Amino acid sequence: MPPRSVNAENNKYSFTSIDFNFAGKTVTEINTLSYADTINRAFVYGTSPYAIARTSGVYMAGGSVAILKERDSELVAEFGDGWARLNFNATISFTEIQADGSEGPLVTDYLESCAWASAKDSMKYGPDPLYVERDFTIIKIIRNDIKPY
Repeated sequence: MPPRSVNAENNKYSFTSIDFNFAGKTVTEINTLSYADTINRAFVYGTSPYAIARTSGVYMAGGSVAILKERDSELVAEFGDGWARLNFNATISFTEIQADGSEGPLVTDYLESCAWASAKDSMKYGPDPLYVERDFTIIKIIRNDIKPY
């Protein structure tokens, strides 16, 4: 089989392709964003040394984002007292402008019923701006309109 040829006419998704919206606010002042889901399953054993079945498992999801310190402070002030108890939905959309100027396919992931789990302020000497790293829990991740269950 011959090697795949490089197609320089199409751009691939990059970090600048992301549109991040949570709790009704579009936030562009982020430098990292990640989210993941997993299904923790258990095996069922009988008198055999081999598993005879497995459970459907427990679905779990979570994520993290690093937000520019000033923007994070603005958001916390805007949400006010009780911001840590705030449940929110997040939408992450990806699209890329192609070499011919057309818009590539749109992919949208939905993070349903998120809640903040932790926040970490980290500062160091140097020219880099300050960011707040926030972890959050997620009830369900719907990837491009496809549900996990």
